[in-house]
Amino acid sequence: MLSLYKPATLDSAVAYDYFTATPLHVLGDGLLAFEPLGLTNARLVPDLAEAVPVATDDGRTYTFELRPGIRYSTGEVVVPADFRRALERGFRLDPFNHGDIYGGLVGGEACANMPRRCDLSKGIVTDDASGTITFNLVAPDPDFLNKLTMPFAYPVPPSAPDEEQAEAGIPGTGPYMPAAPMTRHGLVLVRNPYFQVWSPATRPDGNVDRIEWTFRVEPQAQVEAVIAGDTDVAFDADTSDRLDDILVRFPAQVHTSAKAATYFLELEIEEPPFDDIRVRRALNYAVDRDRVVEIFGGAALPTCQQLPPNFPGYEPYCPYTSDPARGGEGSWTAPDLEEAERLIRRSGTEGMRVTFEYTPLYWDPDGGELGDYMVELLNGLGYHASVKPLPPAVFYDPGTELQMPLVGWTLDYPAASNFLANRFHCDANLGLGFCDPRIDAMMDHAARIQEDDPAASGALWAEVDHAIVDEALYIWLINPINVGFVSERVGNYQYGLQWGVLLDQLWVQ
Repeated sequence: MLSLYKPATLDSAVAYDYFTATPLHVLGDGLLAFEPLGLTNARLVPDLAEAVPVATDDGRTYTFELRPGIRYSTGEVVVPADFRRALERGFRLDPFNHGDIYGGLVGGEACANMPRRCDLSKGIVTDDASGTITFNLVAPDPDFLNKLTMPFAYPVPPSAPDEEQAEAGIPGTGPYMPAAPMTRHGLVLVRNPYFQVWSPATRPDGNVDRIEWTFRVEPQAQVEAVIAGDTDVAFDADTSDRLDDILVRFPAQVHTSAKAATYFLELEIEEPPFDDIRVRRALNYAVDRDRVVEIFGGAALPTCQQLPPNFPGYEPYCPYTSDPARGGEGSWTAPDLEEAERLIRRSGTEGMRVTFEYTPLYWDPDGGELGDYMVELLNGLGYHASVKPLPPAVFYDPGTELQMPLVGWTLDYPAASNFLANRFHCDANLGLGFCDPRIDAMMDHAARIQEDDPAASGALWAEVDHAIVDEALYIWLINPINVGFVSERVGNYQYGLQWGVLLDQLWVQ
């Protein structure tokens, strides 16, 4: 396999991006998992746990029974204490994200504030003799079980060092393990000799005996290597100049899947001009999303909403579009500059300065080209626009004031709340100052229904998604598409929303 990028880390306590999810899925497991191929109604199923528990104590307590005899790749037996160790270690290494996700545990807030003294003994009560793990929450959290599917909650054996193990990773229970520490050039995965199939639907056995992964290979070279038969998987075919060519010449070897991700421009809604909903709606009317798709290489779908396609709660919705009868293109996301100009004139904000910010490390060359387009668009609408590239340390610093940053959100787990409640609820840690009690009540109701009937909650989350779109809090742009290009000898290609390409299920002839 070839890719342009390397996973940032193999340590499950700090791995928190879409790309690292792919290897971590074959290295480890949590108490629970979503069925790997679940889409709009992804089902939560037991993994290392014997069953999915029912909440007690008015929704504040969950008790699990651990499957007996599960071993790490080191041969150590997984015991309940390993789950508390994992989250305490995670708070010490990454207090911000662990506080955001698991801060609702008893003791979680204190761990986030004083990570080096983290003690979750009251929030996670374990009994190695009986094989039980009990999680105690300060308040009910309908998403708590979903959060346990993330690598953050994978168990950690006593032999694992407290320091981040970026290259070596943490011993896991999955079908594969690193043959040696990851290098800047690549990673080799081999069979975990202690792996056993305990749930064929959740954790099937792997197919190949060895996975060789080479990093820092340009997309064009990846595609050429697959065509020549020198490698089996090109991870970045979607950004190759030969994308159209391989779609025509090798259709049986190309697999396209909508990623559970949305790219958008956040707006500083507490300051002019974006504190005026007319301006926010105007820019959603004005942006040419088809052009944005072209800027990002064509492997994307235009969107006007937060939830991505093939996701729980997704119902297509775009109120910001031209009317074909008035000369528009007729596309469901075609721009309407006439309406945009009318709204901006009424807002009286023409002549204000607007800055588009992005971080080149993650977004170039697409981010720079998008910035040029946004400057052209904003200037045409009467603003004084500029582009401001920022290094990640500055871009993601909470103290940095951003007006219109380019941002992407990829799922933590396949639930609509992970795209909506964590950003737009009044209590959201990722919020930008938006608070609407009416929409909060809608989200709270959908979350309660989701806990008992995920399928039925979909329509409720769709209403939340549409209500947020009506507030024009972001300028929604695209949903990226994953393009898997494989050699002729590869079969059983599968793609999961949470994990990407399921490496363990590929086979070669």
